[in-house]
Amino acid sequence: MPCLNFNYVLLFFRKSFLSLSLSAALLIVGFYPFVYKSWIFAGFIFFCVEATYTLHRLAKYKLNLLLPEDKVWMKQNRPLVLLLFLLSSVMILLFYFLTELHNSITASACFILLCILAIGYVFPFFKQNLRTIPFVKSITVALAWTILTVVFPAAYLSFNTTLLMPLMLLFLILAILGDWRDKDHDALSLKTFPQLLNSKNTRVLMAILLLLDFLTSFYFLEGSILISMSIGLVLLVVYCYLLLFKLRQLNPDSVLTIIALSAIILRSLGIH
Repeated sequence: MPCLNFNYVLLFFRKSFLSLSLSAALLIVGFYPFVYKSWIFAGFIFFCVEATYTLHRLAKYKLNLLLPEDKVWMKQNRPLVLLLFLLSSVMILLFYFLTELHNSITASACFILLCILAIGYVFPFFKQNLRTIPFVKSITVALAWTILTVVFPAAYLSFNTTLLMPLMLLFLILAILGDWRDKDHDALSLKTFPQLLNSKNTRVLMAILLLLDFLTSFYFLEGSILISMSIGLVLLVVYCYLLLFKLRQLNPDSVLTIIALSAIILRSLGIH
């Protein structure tokens, strides 16, 4: 039935991280000038996010670490997921060499560091992966996203240093929210912020991080980027309240899409 087909496509789009990859690509387009090069780099970022998160999903499936719902979905869609991972990996290499990023020392260093973070997140180095080091899981995710969307573009686009602190704080908040949502399912060995802090202290930490993100955004940013970040942070406050006090099933990653789309719309209206 058409309805069932649509629901299947929608579920696959969400479960396969295509929506998250699209958000990352839109951030590049929204936060950097509307030029041909930004669209090319956005495509590169799209496949980087897709390949990384799909690799993690495949590793967790192999290690039997997925939630029952995700495990069933992976079992049904594993061939498609593998194909998507292979396609994304090939596209990363094509973009990397066609854009001549390999000729840039900065880009090569960032690319190698991102690969180390991506692999070390799930596969052990010296008998321990980055996820199982106390408090490091969320920091690793925030660092990787900051390098990918702020530092890495410096080798190909103009380096917007004003984005560094606001976005790193934003990614850290989103990472901790994800850990809070999964704290009842994550193994205790992960030692995430919500696992090591009690509920009250986690909420206090989130309030401090949100306040810092608002302050740094108003200090460093201006124009359409400030407006779009403000919209996203207001929405994130609502997400935080619902996740920390009311619900558990919300997906705060959609905040990235809201920020990116608002930046694109505001820039297209001439607000810079």
